[in-house]
Amino acid sequence: MEFKFYCPHCGQHISATTNQVGKRGACPTCSRAFDVPAPAGYQSEQKSPPPPPPSQHAAAEAQNPPTTNIPPPPPQEKKPKSPFSFVGIALVVLVIVGIRSCFSGGSDASKITNVLDRCAEIGQRAAQYNANPGAQANFIAREFQKIDVANCPQDFRAAFQAHIFAWQQAGPYLGNDTLSTSFLEGVLAGATKDSRFIGAAGDQAALARQQINSTYFSLTQIAARYGARVPNSVAGD
Repeated sequence: MEFKFYCPHCGQHISATTNQVGKRGACPTCSRAFDVPAPAGYQSEQKSPPPPPPSQHAAAEAQNPPTTNIPPPPPQEKKPKSPFSFVGIALVVLVIVGIRSCFSGGSDASKITNVLDRCAEIGQRAAQYNANPGAQANFIAREFQKIDVANCPQDFRAAFQAHIFAWQQAGPYLGNDTLSTSFLEGVLAGATKDSRFIGAAGDQAALARQQINSTYFSLTQIAARYGARVPNSVAGD
């Protein structure tokens, strides 16, 4: 089920679904991180399944437990674990991580963090277009496209391009969601006797914002799996 809430940092109107309640996300405008809140009256629909009924054989054993005279086995002696085994495993892990860092030119987490820092900076600069959401979406899409993500993991690059595409597609819909458009919708609805014209631009803009939120949420989830830092501001934490 879809619901809407406001960004706790900048007040941006954000759409989400109940499947995203409690998950970590970030505002597509100011890029500040937050936990998706639960809507009013929301209750989790997941319920634990009832335990299966006991079988007839288990019920019979419960009423007439079997008796046995077999003594329990003697306790086994526990051998002390050598601390050198843990030290050896730790050294192997450190060597593998070091070799990977040498050949990759830096960790995936740092590369993704740099990209997200650039996104946060662009989001701050986009605030100058707050009065024109369509121009703001076009500016963000254009500036995001300039960010070099060639050295980032493939799944992050794919999610980043999907997010850019969402901004590109949202530009016309956000720019068309104006008072003049609402007035024309009312005129068309009255002339054609078709109420579907009323609020059409607003609905399209809402769907565009939802797509932006969804793609950005997926992007930050992938970044979190690589251990990257999602910045709360241009400067970061």
